Amino acid sequence: MKKHKTVKHGINVVWFPCSEDNCDYRAKLKGSLKRHKQNVHKIGVVWHQYDLCEFKTKTGPYQIKAHQKNTNKMNRI
Repeated sequence: MKKHKTVKHGINVVWFPCSEDNCDYRAKLKGSLKRHKQNVHKIGVVWHQYDLCEFKTKTGPYQIKAHQKNTNKMNRI
């Protein structure tokens, strides 16, 4: 409930500013700041490579499984 009040209603907001030079981004949640740094500044990005082709993803092994499933469907056509 505390998180909901903070995010949706702005109650007791503690802002997390981006520490990168010339970036004015600030987030209400640490996780949002972390995602911002990964997506915008490429900080803390971990790439996951699929070993059967050139596919790679930042979002994790579950995305590789989805790619594998979609690739297998395409090969059956």
